[in-house]
Amino acid sequence: MFFSKVKILFSYVLVMVAGLLIGYAIINLPRWLKSPYTEGDYAQYFPNPDIKVLVYGTQNCPFCIKTRDLLTTQRIQFEDFDIDKLDKARQEFLKLGGEGVPLIIIGNRRIEGFNQAQIEAAVAALKLPKTKR
Repeated sequence: MFFSKVKILFSYVLVMVAGLLIGYAIINLPRWLKSPYTEGDYAQYFPNPDIKVLVYGTQNCPFCIKTRDLLTTQRIQFEDFDIDKLDKARQEFLKLGGEGVPLIIIGNRRIEGFNQAQIEAAVAALKLPKTKR
């Protein structure tokens, strides 16, 4: 009698855990399947032809700060656009389909969010010269 109740309880718990895992997977599946970057022609967004890296972000976003620090540490020149302060930057951000910050454009790659491996790969693919500091 006791074992049958434990067996039923265990079955209920197992079904609940399976349901929660399936729900979690369904919610996160689009994010997991999303490409880490989007390729395109972003030449119109570069105000200076010598600079091939743009960062659209905010001043208080921790991932924007990490992105700026990474690029600065690697001595990569970049244009920094604050979408909270500049209307033009906000419009470009929206035109690029930005949903979250930072939105990083490196050559022909658009990376949404801080992804160090993808940022470094895009910089390496572009073969950007390092600045002297």
